[in-house]
Amino acid sequence: MSAPANEIVQQLLALPKFGSGIGLHRMLALTEEMRTGGWWRGLEVLKITGSNGKGSVARFSERILRELGFSTGLYTSPHLVRFNERIALDGVDITDEALAVAAGPALAAIEAYEEAFAGEKVGAFEGFTLAALNAFAENRPQALVAEAGIGGRYDSTRILPGKVAVITSIDLEHAEVLGGTLEAIAYDKADLCPDGGTLVTGPLEADLARRLAAYAGLRGLKLLRVGHDIEIGTVHHHDGVTHADFRLGSMVWEGQPLGLAGAHQAENAATALLACHSWLSAAGHRVSDQTFRQAAATALADATNPGRLETVARDPLVLLDVAHTPDAARRIASYMRAAYFGRRIVLLTGGSANKDIDGMQAALAPLADELICTRAAHRGAPAARVAEAALKAGKQARLVEDDLGTAVHEAMTLARQQNAVLLVAGGLFLALEARQAITGEPEGALRFF
Repeated sequence: MSAPANEIVQQLLALPKFGSGIGLHRMLALTEEMRTGGWWRGLEVLKITGSNGKGSVARFSERILRELGFSTGLYTSPHLVRFNERIALDGVDITDEALAVAAGPALAAIEAYEEAFAGEKVGAFEGFTLAALNAFAENRPQALVAEAGIGGRYDSTRILPGKVAVITSIDLEHAEVLGGTLEAIAYDKADLCPDGGTLVTGPLEADLARRLAAYAGLRGLKLLRVGHDIEIGTVHHHDGVTHADFRLGSMVWEGQPLGLAGAHQAENAATALLACHSWLSAAGHRVSDQTFRQAAATALADATNPGRLETVARDPLVLLDVAHTPDAARRIASYMRAAYFGRRIVLLTGGSANKDIDGMQAALAPLADELICTRAAHRGAPAARVAEAALKAGKQARLVEDDLGTAVHEAMTLARQQNAVLLVAGGLFLALEARQAITGEPEGALRFF
């Protein structure tokens, strides 16, 4: 990374994680000049939120729209190794030079705003979003897909114009911000969609779907749901690749291979199909069913999302996932049981101190033929705490080791000796630090905020 871009990224990451209370007024002020331009007035952004799966749905969606011939912009979070991963143009991460050009003015605007309104601080995600919008304004993609940070009602991405929004899933997360019930969280996320717009959801529990439908009705939203407006048929796995059947209106995909693994990715793919089909209508683009079906088939097979059941090594076979909620852990476990039935599994696991470690291990630990518990340097809970949670789930750890480098070495050796699959899962920071150790990326490459 060039020095100017490196310095700018450090400045962005140095912003406070949260700004001074609700920041929608700040985002509107910081984008005032941009919003008067012709590019903004013609913008139709596909906005995506959800407890789990929003990154995968965003990447499936961007890939479909790009395969249909649109120039694309993609804004996602978090990044795994480099900040550049958050902003992509036509499927390619933003260059260091372009990032410096986009983020420099964003930081200057933030400084000017904070000088004008003493005591008010702009939050990190607000700054990230402003930098991304500067990059997109410079390149003017025809289709823009944006992943929300937290929730929807007060998220920075809510200011983006766009009549279609997506809720991928609902789980109890960020309750202190979004509310302490699934219903409250669903309503908050639904507010990413403007009044009169189209709200697309992934599969939801029946009673929650009923309540959300009532809320959508009060706001004049058209509600489209996976399982109702698009059907998922048989899902199976072959050589680690997930295949699924889909039906959307008259369009049928049989045995469609997915670039992302797991039955939950079939749900994410279906959500993206429904969202992109709705986006085309909202944006006024006419595309035949045959063209859409063929483009989507290619896109779904080619889609990638680093850190989601990602294969990071082949000898031994190492799969890594950044999941950090019990629901996501259950989905990983379901995939591993189906795709690697009869194969021994070594689980390298840990947990962030502020997450539901017991819930995560209840899902993950029973998978393991051999269990190694460790600790991420960043926000990691002690390995002994993780081992205690695993024991509650009925699994005794073979090794409890706080030094992650040592734990990775032992897990790799054990998997190789037993011809086993090594699964690294248990939290975002654990997965990223282990990925760095496994792939040999230079120490210090990771930057968290």
